[in-house]
Amino acid sequence: MAEPSDVRPENPAGVPAPAPSPELPPDLEGILQNMQDIGTLVDQQYGPLKFTVDVGEGSFHVGLAPQFGKLEFRSLKMMDMALQVAIIATLRTLARYDLRAISWDEALSTMLQNPALEPAKHGVFRRKVLVRPPKRRLRSHSPLHPQVLAEIETWFADLVQDEGVLMDTKINTEVLSRILVETDVTIDSLKALLRKSERKSRVFFDIGVLRFPNKKEPYIKLYRIQLTAWIERKQYLGLVWKEDGALDGTYSAYDFYPCKDVLDVVQPQVQEQAAAEVEQLFETPYHHVKASKTPL
Repeated sequence: MAEPSDVRPENPAGVPAPAPSPELPPDLEGILQNMQDIGTLVDQQYGPLKFTVDVGEGSFHVGLAPQFGKLEFRSLKMMDMALQVAIIATLRTLARYDLRAISWDEALSTMLQNPALEPAKHGVFRRKVLVRPPKRRLRSHSPLHPQVLAEIETWFADLVQDEGVLMDTKINTEVLSRILVETDVTIDSLKALLRKSERKSRVFFDIGVLRFPNKKEPYIKLYRIQLTAWIERKQYLGLVWKEDGALDGTYSAYDFYPCKDVLDVVQPQVQEQAAAEVEQLFETPYHHVKASKTPL
């Protein structure tokens, strides 16, 4: 029997020949090599050599960045086939977007509509507010009061409630201290815009993250952290009698598992192709996934 060909043979009888398997989108291979992981991006924005109080006038926004966490190349090759197919299906659906600029709603909608994925029954949404410490001017070169720093660490940990996310994003004590600086500067800039009794806010930190599965966490995680600084002034008879400022944080997260009902009927050759594509995408020279020295 002749080997199947990717080229459609001429068919004088007019019977349509089967369509070839869809090719890998041209930009799929570049979707990872052109992106930096979220920990690197956070460090570039809030690292000690990059951060200045001037960023309080702007914002740090990342539509969607990858995070590979504990994923290793050897464990990737041993991963469940359904999970490998789910990874490729996810990247294919996201490849048509500019991931640095994609909105959270677009990213979430794309994941929810992916037939290869099955979302967990319940997502996570939390909101926590940290009131601005009174009469305190914060600057990046000034030491923070231990009580203030402990307060924001507790607040942020309570907002996220996921040790893996805290490690992935590299939002540590130093980064949080600089976020406090930025909060203070942002509130001050908003204060100058207030007119009588009103409230103004500004989102200055907004990141979306796609965390890839690993041996201990065999699912794809999509999450978002958004920080907003706001100030509210209340006046009575022309006199300011109350003025509040705060840091408002929201955390959203969804876990996605391979949809067994769909992936169980995927043809073996498609599964093999997906496994080959996963290996190609994550191997060197892209260096996104670290090599494991643990023997197989």
